[in-house]
Amino acid sequence: MDTADLADACQALAEEFDKKQAALNYTGAQATTLGELSANLSAQASSLRTLVVADAINSSNDAVNAIKDGTEAVNTAVKNVQDAADAIRIAGLVLSLGAAIISENPGSVIASARDVLDAVKAFPA
Repeated sequence: MDTADLADACQALAEEFDKKQAALNYTGAQATTLGELSANLSAQASSLRTLVVADAINSSNDAVNAIKDGTEAVNTAVKNVQDAADAIRIAGLVLSLGAAIISENPGSVIASARDVLDAVKAFPA
């Protein structure tokens, strides 16, 4: 069992608790406690998945370098953006980069970071 499996197990357990609570009509303090535990299990699953993503990205030097280069380029470009359309474009590209990171696919991270770099090259330094 790895971290991703543990995340899946936490989420499955949370969902099972929610189903049981609904089916058996738990009430009172036990229902409250079970609801809180279910929410905590879901949060734990999310945190574990974040660790898995971090490990996947960190295991790819190219992805790490792409994120670093993309971040530096955006930070520089944002200082010089005057046009709202350019700001919107940068924001969209950064959101795409974030989505690529969440996808756990280093190739997507590299491609998205390159898109960011290409877009900000036109801005004055």
